[in-house]
Amino acid sequence: RFGAPGMGSEAENAAALPAAEEEDDDMVQFQEPGADAQIDGEPYDGISLEEALNALTADNAEIRARAADALLDVPAGGALSGQRGAPWAYAVVAAGAVIPLLHLVQRVRRDGRDGLKPKPTEECPENTEAVCSGGDAALLVLAEIANAAASFLAEEGWEVAYDEDSERPIFVDENSGMSQATPPELECAKGDWVVGVMIETLTLIQPLDVDENTHEPRWPVRVVHHVARQGGGRAGEETNTTGTTQHSLSVLDIAVEEGSGSEFTRVLVVGPWRGSRGEVAGETDPDEPPGTALDSWADATVFASLVLGLAVGKAPAFAVGDGDEKSILQKKTSFRVLVLGLRCGAVPAFLKRMLPNVSVDVFEPDLRVASAARDFFNATFVEENVSHLTSDGFESRINTGCESRLYRVWTGADVGTFLAKIPEGTTFGAVIGDLPDWQAATSFGEGFDRKKFWNSLERVADPTKSTVALAGARRGFHEACAGARDTFGAENTYAACDPDDDLEEDLEEGDVSRPAKRAKTDGKGKSPSGFGDAGYSAARGRAGVLVASLGRNRAFPDWIAYTNAARALHSAGVLCEPSPFAVAFAELAGDENASRVWNVSYRAAEEDLPIVQSNYLGDAAAVAAARGARALAEATHTDTANDAVWDVFGTTDESPSGKDKNVGDPEYWARILETSVCDGPVAFTEDVSSPSPDRRVLDQHAKDVTHKGYVWDDVVVPPDLTSTLARAIGNATKNNYPPAVVFLTDAAWTATSMLWRRAFQLLRGDGNGSDFENANHEIMLEPSLAAFALDQTNDKAGRRYVGNNFGAPHRDYATKDVRVGDGSSKDVRVGD
Repeated sequence: RFGAPGMGSEAENAAALPAAEEEDDDMVQFQEPGADAQIDGEPYDGISLEEALNALTADNAEIRARAADALLDVPAGGALSGQRGAPWAYAVVAAGAVIPLLHLVQRVRRDGRDGLKPKPTEECPENTEAVCSGGDAALLVLAEIANAAASFLAEEGWEVAYDEDSERPIFVDENSGMSQATPPELECAKGDWVVGVMIETLTLIQPLDVDENTHEPRWPVRVVHHVARQGGGRAGEETNTTGTTQHSLSVLDIAVEEGSGSEFTRVLVVGPWRGSRGEVAGETDPDEPPGTALDSWADATVFASLVLGLAVGKAPAFAVGDGDEKSILQKKTSFRVLVLGLRCGAVPAFLKRMLPNVSVDVFEPDLRVASAARDFFNATFVEENVSHLTSDGFESRINTGCESRLYRVWTGADVGTFLAKIPEGTTFGAVIGDLPDWQAATSFGEGFDRKKFWNSLERVADPTKSTVALAGARRGFHEACAGARDTFGAENTYAACDPDDDLEEDLEEGDVSRPAKRAKTDGKGKSPSGFGDAGYSAARGRAGVLVASLGRNRAFPDWIAYTNAARALHSAGVLCEPSPFAVAFAELAGDENASRVWNVSYRAAEEDLPIVQSNYLGDAAAVAAARGARALAEATHTDTANDAVWDVFGTTDESPSGKDKNVGDPEYWARILETSVCDGPVAFTEDVSSPSPDRRVLDQHAKDVTHKGYVWDDVVVPPDLTSTLARAIGNATKNNYPPAVVFLTDAAWTATSMLWRRAFQLLRGDGNGSDFENANHEIMLEPSLAAFALDQTNDKAGRRYVGNNFGAPHRDYATKDVRVGDGSSKDVRVGD
């Protein structure tokens, strides 16, 4: 049974519900919710799945309770009424039911001092009978979904258990017996967010802990606000003013994995929630004022594009250090930015913080998003409703820039109507934000298509100095790149993608070019062309940001120049604060001579690195100078001997204890870690003994590597050596050093040599009693090494932290990434 003991009368007394037992339940059979089924040939006359979902958010508590109870009998996913196996659960989750169900559960005020039972109505008048009944019914539906998820886990060798210390579920690997608090990644869940949410449901209905002050449970995901898919407009208004169907909208507080129970991130979700690791519309730290930081890769890339556009498109007025000439942002000339999509308000607030002299207009088609940003994310802005203005009134208002410290948000229209209303001659120095939802054609307005969108965008973007930077989701992003290319020209249009963002799993292998970092290729091969120009084919199946630069001197620079450009603009007074982030990695994806797609990642900025001045930040010499200065500064930068090692290894604000250190002295580390450091050469693989099983065992292991990708082997590193390593890591953390300093010890490299020789033995066999000795194959050791300090206290409490999520063999690459040819064992290229 899933559900905390005592969480309501029905939930507490419910018997354990068996998982789906049909042997032919295959995920392929119910990837999409099926049509409502009949019962023994008779038509089903109960509530439909969509009706039930809408009723879950009704104002009347009795209607909500009846809707949750009816979900248990709703036929969905091809299942008959009352059949609650995996197909039914899949369809319910895919329809977006998890968040409204969690909301019903969390509406009930519970007492952590009394087994999480509902507080009496005398103490909590809101705990009416209907509210408690709705919470009970929602718990039972979520428990059914959790049972279906448990069947998926069992199929891949995982068991769900209950940890009495943490009072939360844990996941036990049946092969190794190891347990972990976080849900494992299943093969059936790859590329399928629905299965991932089903698995996560096992943890969602169990509180993290109990608040010491209120004695109420703290949930891993708390529903702050939820509006159903058909709910439109803000309170007091009838429906969506654009006349279109809108997605559901949720505001959630998600517990920080490595923080205490009171630390959380607030996120805005438009559409079904896709799990705590899924994409969200916006996220912020509730403890920080709006605009303090950008919390997503896409937002950082949009802002970086704007900064690079300002630096490259400056012409004489943007020259840094050229006498009395000032930036156009310092002159009376108005520079305007149009942001498509408000979301939680982080991007426009960040713009006003960094560029206070810029006039920022935001277009947001969904009135509910504007309300959520104001009510739950502390966004402060001036709002203008397009539907409340005459044509002349709109023209007058749009031509008057928002010069106050606030930004302006336009609502009450679809994107097509809004762009069409902007009068000729009214242009913006930058158009940034989000691409429209290509899948929802109604979001464009009647008769408005993608081509008209790009034409309208070209009309409102200043042709002399504008930067267009729009973020798009996976589906349709590469097509958006093609649309921008056709509108602004291939020489002016680029795309940026996150190198750590995996491709869509359902794309056929060979359709796209994986980033070199992920696929372990040389990154030089030509990208297949999926839609005409091969320059953007590396963006297929990926989310990203498309960037178009217009006007004179608009050649887009190397992305690595962002750090230098931001510092130069700050020095010139264009940016009022230093950029909080810098570009860490940037390279063209695919064929460097043809690709227009960049892989870009970021790191925290280091304010003490030097600025390279240049009259034109986009030229090759300036880029080379910026790279050289950065490399030199990073290689030589140290504060004191006390902090030198922390500059290399450190990740926290706390410095190592003690004053008299010589971090370059092996004897210092030998004393700290209590083991030898740099004490002569470490014995290499041929000098290290390793178990040599009989041929049958070796062949079986080789087959396991081929078919599973890993083996459960005998002990390779002796206990005395692992104890030495554990003691060294413990000593490092006690002295405020990170665990990674263990690689200074001889013991760490001796253990690595032992493991390498064992891996060599396994990889050299083909599983059929033969070796690769006479074949032209190479087995290489990839130096991807890490050290973690395990914390038994956090483990027992069920808290997530770096190091406790390796209950199964950790593999970075899928089988298709490490094999070539027909995939047989003789074609293994890398082992892990």
